[in-house]
Amino acid sequence: MRRVCIRFIAQAVLLLCVLILRVPLSCAQPLLIVTGEWPPYVSQELQDFGPAARIVRRAFELEGVDVEFRFFPWKRCEAMLDEGSAYGSFPYAMSVKRKRRWDFSLPLYRGETHVFFMKERYPTFEYHGVNSLRGYVVAGSLGHFLLERLANAEVKVDLAPDEQCSFRKLHSGRADVLLTEKHVGWYMIRSLFSGQESSFAMSRNSVVTLNAGMAVSRTYPDAARYTAVFNQGLAKLRETGEFDAIWDSCFK
Repeated sequence: MRRVCIRFIAQAVLLLCVLILRVPLSCAQPLLIVTGEWPPYVSQELQDFGPAARIVRRAFELEGVDVEFRFFPWKRCEAMLDEGSAYGSFPYAMSVKRKRRWDFSLPLYRGETHVFFMKERYPTFEYHGVNSLRGYVVAGSLGHFLLERLANAEVKVDLAPDEQCSFRKLHSGRADVLLTEKHVGWYMIRSLFSGQESSFAMSRNSVVTLNAGMAVSRTYPDAARYTAVFNQGLAKLRETGEFDAIWDSCFK
């Protein structure tokens, strides 16, 4: 009897989830998604705003949801999620601390954070855990998810408003090392210091490897249902191979 009841409850819950997803979402206006500069993943300067934005738009498009992207400084994006004036923001590393603050979609990609430094200045530098950064000045950007970890390890951080400023500090010697996602790091170097790429180096060991996804407001109307729809669209992109094709076109 107990097994029958459990089976009935499970079937009822499944049916309810299906019915919820089938109910049309009221969206007279496009769904507002905010983001910032994080090339080569997303940028106002890239075609279709970059591969991450293209995947987000296509996933919602497959489920019949129109989206609007607006670019802001990252701290403003986070404030809009907290106050519920935007549905989501991407791409955000899915750290434990951030999961306490926002909900998340399925991952968009898996990013590796490494240490960047000037090869001539520190030819023998190796990263072996956060304590190995003691004695160095780290160029950090406001809102970076590793700032708290660095502070707890008593590592000195010189904050800048964005990654571009941080890389200029690194290049000029005002900072010793910089922590960022590896594709972002090399993109910044090529963009800001064309012809000088060989002057920079990246640690062999990663600082952290985390999934990155859509950070979702917990106060935006119907946010959970939009996320369920978005995840369905992502699954379809993966099934058709379009998901991998978009990333391959960026990192081939």
